Amino acid sequence: MIGVGAGSVLSIALGKDDKKTQERLIGNVNYLSLIITLIYMILGLLFSAPLVRIMGEKGKH
Repeated sequence: MIGVGAGSVLSIALGKDDKKTQERLIGNVNYLSLIITLIYMILGLLFSAPLVRIMGEKGKH
């Protein structure tokens, strides 16, 4: 999601020779990737037990 959008913006910026956008893009992509990774990690930790039960876990509770 982020990579495809960033690739499109980078291609446009390269075509326009827009150095300012190219420089800002890397920082923004890294920041967004970290934020989304943290969100997915927190959600995964919060809902890991119910998800495992839904998938058929048969151990002790």
